[in-house]
Amino acid sequence: PPPGPAQAGPPPPGPAQASEAAHSAVPAPAPGGKGGKGAPGKGAPGPKAKAKPKLAPPSKPVLQPKAKLRKFWWTNDKYKLMVFDRPELPRGVSIWDKIGDDTKLIPLDQFESIFAEQAPAARRQMQAENSTQDEDKKSADMTIIRIIKDGNLVASIESTLKKLPPVDRVANALMEFDSDMLSLDDLKLVKQYVCPTADQLAMLTGLKTMYPEVPLATPEQFMWALGNLGNAKERAECWQFCREAPDDLFFPRETLLEFITILEGLKESKAIQQLFGFLLACGNYLNAGTTRGQADGFHVPLTFKECLNVKGKGDVTLSKFIFACWHRDRPEVLKQLVEDIMPICQTVSRAWVKKEGDDELKKEPLIQLTDFEAIITSAGSTCEKMRSMMQQVMKEIRDPVDPFKLHMPSMINKVSKDVSDLLAIFNECKTKYIQLLNWFRLDPNMKSDDFSLMWDDFFVPEKLVNNLPPALKKQFAQPAFVQGR
Repeated sequence: PPPGPAQAGPPPPGPAQASEAAHSAVPAPAPGGKGGKGAPGKGAPGPKAKAKPKLAPPSKPVLQPKAKLRKFWWTNDKYKLMVFDRPELPRGVSIWDKIGDDTKLIPLDQFESIFAEQAPAARRQMQAENSTQDEDKKSADMTIIRIIKDGNLVASIESTLKKLPPVDRVANALMEFDSDMLSLDDLKLVKQYVCPTADQLAMLTGLKTMYPEVPLATPEQFMWALGNLGNAKERAECWQFCREAPDDLFFPRETLLEFITILEGLKESKAIQQLFGFLLACGNYLNAGTTRGQADGFHVPLTFKECLNVKGKGDVTLSKFIFACWHRDRPEVLKQLVEDIMPICQTVSRAWVKKEGDDELKKEPLIQLTDFEAIITSAGSTCEKMRSMMQQVMKEIRDPVDPFKLHMPSMINKVSKDVSDLLAIFNECKTKYIQLLNWFRLDPNMKSDDFSLMWDDFFVPEKLVNNLPPALKKQFAQPAFVQGR
């Protein structure tokens, strides 16, 4: 408001100032400012700078869109943000006193879909599309709406979509989690090719607005139908995870349970105890007359290797001697030993490989506990990622009976329980394995694959098999030790 009689106003503006004031919304300088009364002369010390007045806080709430939106520059260095009780907007003198907060009137989903900020690549694509659209509009030759322009990609996607049910059934199946209508393989195709990103949905929305009578191409029909479900890609990803997880966790679960049974069998085997007793007696007898001939036990890996190296007359190794004795004198014990040792030997894969024109036996252990630990850790991490995604989607769903809101939490919880159960089985397996290492007085840090190879190398020595004549390899070694392991 203009100053009253008792107030001293600023001096009249000069011509330049008057012109600027006529075109500016910025208030005139305060008294004492540049050009006002009392301006210090050249060389004279100026007055101390006054502290800036504290600005009134905004009255509107802080808004939090779901997506990052395009910038809207309605302020600059000259035009400041208009906030009540600041110099730019005093109360009671303008139209803004009559206007409240109408955010609730905005169709936010559509608004954010249209004005979501695009990534640079998407922005360049949109600019290219806009250029094409302008030309199409000028020539009036827009016959079908496409946002995927790569001809090879379009052909590949359209060929894939022919394998899917009609678009409306696909959308309904994704909404209702209808696995009878949408197989797991079909769901993967849907997620990969036709669940639109926010940028793609924004482009489709813009094109449909510009060309309401022009039909959508086949891929775009799927994108439009699925995009209007809301969070289609996240729905598909969570559902795919819940459908894949049981199969992904089945093999580790069954393998660990089987390995637990193998470990328990080795510990309870009477035949292995008899083998160790017989081998200990042979070792002590060979070492008779020395302190090494009074052992109460032996280091299993070293002793197993030594059994293959120590040879008597006719190149008979100690292991060959033991098995020959048992085959002659204790066949029932040898038979039981083979049955007891077979499960751990079946955790080693055997195959023939060509080397210098000859077949050689190569082994590879199949069970490494560290691998299962990594699998379980990854499954747990993915489960939590899906849970976080689910929770975010549920915040954005407004329909209280949306199937995602009703069913996805229990589906994620089931997978989480399966992962927890698998972790419990793994911990049991690891505990029993450590206990068995102690039972045989083995290195407590021995890896499970080395443990399996230790047994297999004693009963099926790689060197011995590789030194067999070719005919014997083919007739005996291959069917006995390689085919079917």
